[in-house]
Amino acid sequence: MDADSTARKPVAQARTRADAQSWRDSAPRYRAALYAGSGFAVGLALTLLPLKFWSHAGGLAFSAAARLARSAALSPALLLRALADKYAK
Repeated sequence: MDADSTARKPVAQARTRADAQSWRDSAPRYRAALYAGSGFAVGLALTLLPLKFWSHAGGLAFSAAARLARSAALSPALLLRALADKYAK
């Protein structure tokens, strides 16, 4: 990275934060429209995309979950996290 792009980074981050904050502020006012619009988009996707696409998407999601469950590194971490959440209360 050069010095010019390093100097512009905080400005871009501040602008992005301001844009995100304005979206967060306006979201509660348009909650019903957001729900209806997202429901319409999901229904359109379910209708227009072929069944084969959804079967592949589901297969990918479940195979990723199965790999995660069989993972020697992540399974104990997830189990300990769940136990910590359960007994922390």
